[in-house]
Parts: sequence; C-alpha cells; structure tokens
Amino acid sequence: MTLFIKKLNDDAQLPTYGSEGAACFDIYADKDTEWNGIYGETGEQIGWEAVISTGLSFEISKGYRMDIYPRSGWGFKHNIQLANGTGKIDSDYRGEVKVKLIAFCKQEELPSIEKGSRIAQAEINTVIQTIFKEVDTLSNTDRGEGGFGSTGTK
Repeated sequence: MTLFIKKLNDDAQLPTYGSEGAACFDIYADKDTEWNGIYGETGEQIGWEAVISTGLSFEISKGYRMDIYPRSGWGFKHNIQLANGTGKIDSDYRGEVKVKLIAFCKQEELPSIEKGSRIAQAEINTVIQTIFKEVDTLSNTDRGEGGFGSTGTK
C-alpha cells in the first residue's frame, strides 16, 4: 500500500518504522511543544496536556483509515496517552494531523517534546461500513442482558 503524504512545512518529518517487524509507524513533532497544566473543577492541577503539530497531511485510500496510538514507552514510563484514546483519521480528511497527548505524572517526569521527537504511532486499517437494520427482536444467547462483570473474573 502507498500512503500519500504532504509536508506542510520544511520542518515536518515523514513517518518511519522503528524496526523491520514494527506494526505501526512513528509520527514526529515538527516543532518544540510545551506541556500545559490540566486543572480540575476545584482548580487543582490533575495532569498535563500538549497539542503537537506534525506538519503533515495524508491522502488515505478510500476504504481505509489511519489509527493513531500513544507511544507505548511513554505510556509505561510517564502515564502518557492520547486525549481521545485512539485517533481515527478518515480517508476524506486532508487537513494537518495533530496529536493531543495527556500525561498523569510529576512535571519532572514529563519527556520534552522537541522538533523531531517521536510523539505517536499509527497504522492503516480497513474500514467496514455497516448497514443498519432496525428489528423488533434480537436472537437469544446464554449471556442475554448480563452486563459488566456478568461473565466473572476466572
């Protein structure tokens, strides 16, 4: 598969794979970015956030999407995640891809986000559009309407 990428400025860096067997490709910051505090309703700081420019826009083939995830090392070491869990870039979007990270750690544990830092990882996945059909009844199963925790823990 070929992914068409437009660099929006000279500092933007094309994605790369970290190893031959990597499932996801790395996405880079195109400029230095500061972490800002996240504050709760009482005014107490509860974390950190950063909105990071990549300087890239993508032409994703119809029938596919780009999924963006946090870098696993940053998640394990610094409790960093994407603000929306997983970013989903649709095939018809042509704007700049930005990444919003949130962190729950001490300020001194925050990694610096400098131009050229690997900030996220992404992969291209197939999109299956669903046909919706309203019905009066659904088939029965052993679980039925059993919700959270209904299947046990062991």
